[in-house]
Amino acid sequence: MTTTPTTHSVSLFLVGVVSLFASACATSDLLSNRVDVAGVKYDAQECVEDALRNRPDPAAVSDAAVAFARACQEGEAAACSVLGVMYELGRGFPVNAPYARTLYGGACETQNLRACGNLGELLLRDGSRARESGRAVSLLRMSCGGGDQRACDRLGRAYRDGDGEPRDATQATALFDAACSAGYAPACVELAAQLAISGEHGGPRGA
Repeated sequence: MTTTPTTHSVSLFLVGVVSLFASACATSDLLSNRVDVAGVKYDAQECVEDALRNRPDPAAVSDAAVAFARACQEGEAAACSVLGVMYELGRGFPVNAPYARTLYGGACETQNLRACGNLGELLLRDGSRARESGRAVSLLRMSCGGGDQRACDRLGRAYRDGDGEPRDATQATALFDAACSAGYAPACVELAAQLAISGEHGGPRGA
């Protein structure tokens, strides 16, 4: 799903994953962007980005910021996407959503689908024009199709709320269901809420 990392970028991802996620997603023998831990495969980029979204240790973030900024300058799309998360959320840098958008966009252009999902989510949240909403949904759909369950969850909420797409409860439920089945816990919460609503309205899955 992400671009194949170089040996240099892999070492940077290892630093980021171990520091930010307490080794939950990688071990010391990380040799690729996909890591198998206890029979479960993780994506190092996903792990780092999720860690950044979940109140990581500021000291670890400060160290990681330098590493990922360097890797991004050297052309690593995954590192640029991680750096975008840092700027979007103010992790290690002041909040700078326009620069985050630029970083996501550049990484997305090199087919880093997680970056495309990040960009779609940012555009959907910040864009007020129909054109931006349409582009955001297209990016989320592309990222979701590539296996980014966070993007699938966000796309499900777009269908549920009519956010850039016509309301479609059936489509929303299907997206939440698929993302939940793939192990993305927030989608399971959304799925439960969606099924409860369907039950209240006599939906077929509420029986």
